[in-house]
Amino acid sequence: MKEKFWRTSQKTSVLGVKDLNIDIEKLPTERALSMMWSIEEDEFGFRIQMKDKPPTRRGILSIDWTKKIPANLEEKWQTWQTEMPKLAEFKMDRCMKPEGFEDERLKLVTAHHFADASESGYGSVSYLRLENDVGEVKCSFLMSKSRLALFKQVTIPRMELTAATVAVRVDHMIKRELAIEVDDTYFWTDSTSVLWYINSGTTRFKTFFCS
Repeated sequence: MKEKFWRTSQKTSVLGVKDLNIDIEKLPTERALSMMWSIEEDEFGFRIQMKDKPPTRRGILSIDWTKKIPANLEEKWQTWQTEMPKLAEFKMDRCMKPEGFEDERLKLVTAHHFADASESGYGSVSYLRLENDVGEVKCSFLMSKSRLALFKQVTIPRMELTAATVAVRVDHMIKRELAIEVDDTYFWTDSTSVLWYINSGTTRFKTFFCS
């Protein structure tokens, strides 16, 4: 299995590990899709290297502005710098079907899409839930998608509907690309406006409502 991973890595990576003794040496970490892939743990994660930059426009945006930013923005910038390294703690298993969840043992496969919105933006997050023949459950993160709100003021119900639309489009894409047959799909929202709009027999086919 580990040899298979190396053969699917970049050519330079294969050359770098060809003399590796897999019985006593730790497998390397490779870069994959702008993330770090720990071959040893078979997990995706991030490597964060923060540079100490002054709280100026030049320091933040790396352009030729030396004017110090306002105090409220400086506080947000410092908070961002403090929290950013925490991203390195994020780990995600590459394998969505671990041992015990092979095709012949799968009892139920469901996709779950959560859609939400606020005044700042909207988006969705998707998970795959596997249940095997002995009742064990494995949930895997599939993908998330988010967008910032437009400069033009938009009502929250419209934003919630946009988030629900994104969730449906993501579902279509996932089912087209996923090499696992999904038995049932669930869409989750805490917006009563979205539920009303979907269940309405008179307005559901209009683009959006504005009030």
